[in-house]
Amino acid sequence: MSFSCTEMSLLPHNDRPDCKPISWLPLRSRAWGNGRRETVTLMLLSERSGPAPSSVAVLAGLLRGEETSLGWLTNADNQAACVAAAQAHGVAGLLVQQLRRSSLPYPTAFMTRLTRVARAEVVIEHCHRLEVMRVLSALHDANVKTVIFKGTAVAYTQHTHPALRPRNDTDLLVKKEDWDQAAQVLHRLGYKRKDEIRGDVARNQGEFVRQERCVRHVLDLHWQVSDRPVFAAALDFDTLMQGAVRIAALGSFAWAPAPVHMLLLACMHRVRHYNSDLLMWLYDIHLLTEKLKDREVDEFVAAARRGKISAICDAGIRRAAEHFHTKIPDRLLHRLRPAGAAHGAELSARYLVLPPWRARLLDLMTQPDWTKRFRFICELATSDRQYLLDRYQRTRPAWLPVLYARRLVWRARKLLRSGASPARDSGLAAGIGSRQAHMGQGN
Repeated sequence: MSFSCTEMSLLPHNDRPDCKPISWLPLRSRAWGNGRRETVTLMLLSERSGPAPSSVAVLAGLLRGEETSLGWLTNADNQAACVAAAQAHGVAGLLVQQLRRSSLPYPTAFMTRLTRVARAEVVIEHCHRLEVMRVLSALHDANVKTVIFKGTAVAYTQHTHPALRPRNDTDLLVKKEDWDQAAQVLHRLGYKRKDEIRGDVARNQGEFVRQERCVRHVLDLHWQVSDRPVFAAALDFDTLMQGAVRIAALGSFAWAPAPVHMLLLACMHRVRHYNSDLLMWLYDIHLLTEKLKDREVDEFVAAARRGKISAICDAGIRRAAEHFHTKIPDRLLHRLRPAGAAHGAELSARYLVLPPWRARLLDLMTQPDWTKRFRFICELATSDRQYLLDRYQRTRPAWLPVLYARRLVWRARKLLRSGASPARDSGLAAGIGSRQAHMGQGN
């Protein structure tokens, strides 16, 4: 699949008051007769309130190849809702690819708007690809071994074009003893650390950001695959490197986990974000599951049982199959189920039913000792001082007590307001809040 980028445009930000631009490009300026000049902003990725469940359900059907929504899409409001859902769920490119294969005459205006979103993803992907290659080369020169995982790994190994799997950042995994050196390399490349929570108990990573003209590059530098102890114990750096595959499109120093490990990570990632039904995450699981070979099925089941995440994997594959009618390899679920059907059999299975605040409490209780539990609480209760000053645009440190209190209240309200577990919610729109949280937006 390919797009022409010469006519690239997207939904103008100044016409979309309900959206917040994450990555953007100034597209053009228009001069009016009264001397006023209007700048139209191109949004490449946006945060918006969750689209109506009906539009997301139609979107899932279209991605499955169903051709029963043509009448629904004749309505202009429904078209706009579907485009918004595709952008929020990160599947606009996949949808364009699917609809172009269809013989049905989908509305021209709808296809035009959808294609604009997909073309913009191609442009931003090209910018990020060049930057990731530069970073990997610098890390290699510093003798830091790196594994690319999560969305970027799936994008470059499972899709015909990486822009079909948009993402907000690039996740890199290094050994813990190499993390400080890797962070120094990123600082030399012009990156600044921007994450709010610092420490090595409540967090397993650092977020590094570099602004390049109108493109914002975000790298998450991890020393563990998850900040949840029960997930972090399932896979480590050495395990991922043993079966790693080279990503030729990102240069000689780019390595991604084996497909079996990518599927394990995809199932854990969804549950880490409170059982999110974000379509692009479920599509990751769908793609990876359908491509499993017989030998890989055995490896996957063995790794899930060894890591005590069988129930997590079972739930993720079933949820993906509900949305995309995944062709699951024979007896895969049957082999996963005995180890994780009862929630008491695996501690990780409790995350499938816990609301967010109780999931965080379980994170606390699974820390190995009381010292780390105390540090966990302290790290979650405080924010980095420079982060607060930058976020709320203050320059005087005297504001810090107020900002600390404000941020702590906001974080507590957000955790408690999340409500019931999305695992018990049959609506397809349950994943939107999780993607917004993953973007780091709020308050």
